[in-house]
Amino acid sequence: MRPAPTIPERLLRKGNPLMLEVVEATVVTPAMRRVSLCLSSEEPFASKPGQSLILVLPGDGDEPACRHYTVRKYHEAQRLIDIDVVLHGDSPANRWARNARPGDRVLAVGPRGHVTLKQEIHDHLLLADETGLPAVLSMLEAMPQAARATALVEIGAPSDQQPWPVRPGIDIRWLVRSNGASAGEAVNLALREMAPSPSVGRHAYIVGETAAVRSQRHYLLSCGFEKSAISAEGYWRPGRIGGHDHID
Repeated sequence: MRPAPTIPERLLRKGNPLMLEVVEATVVTPAMRRVSLCLSSEEPFASKPGQSLILVLPGDGDEPACRHYTVRKYHEAQRLIDIDVVLHGDSPANRWARNARPGDRVLAVGPRGHVTLKQEIHDHLLLADETGLPAVLSMLEAMPQAARATALVEIGAPSDQQPWPVRPGIDIRWLVRSNGASAGEAVNLALREMAPSPSVGRHAYIVGETAAVRSQRHYLLSCGFEKSAISAEGYWRPGRIGGHDHID
């Protein structure tokens, strides 16, 4: 039996080390599995909507697999953290999510990440593919009642839609990716049809595949958005194993 992974020294500067224990793992959609994790220590934990944890998982070799996952929700009273994992292929993170059982333990670092809800803003634009859906839903749920938001979310199939906070002022548009289309193409098209204006006090959040995030950010800049009015992060890109791309 291989020893449990330890937190690499390079990760310790990225956030607080955490020991988490699996409470349950459930199906959210056919392509998404939720793992609920309990904090095993009494240390304070605070996460801003949109932030992530770096999970230290068993890898394919001797090195651990370090993967970023958004805190979908933190249940403070139970000290319980929900992590939603997109299931695609046979990767260490997918194997962990599929096989997670109550009592399993996992090390993590965080929370961290700069794409978080701007509570002082009242008009929001959110762009994401399915990997960014946990962040989008987390931010939508945390918005004040007076806030307005439009979210363009690209998914692989209609069955990937999830319940969302239905109330006046919040509009989420589910965009199903066409067969053979690259990640982000559906959002790119919908964004150009929308031609969003940089109204006073509006903020945009862009998460998903790195090349698509760069393209969408560039388009918003061409529409007149200031750089300071856009928060963007690449969650994944072909050929990259783990990590996020900071985009500014």
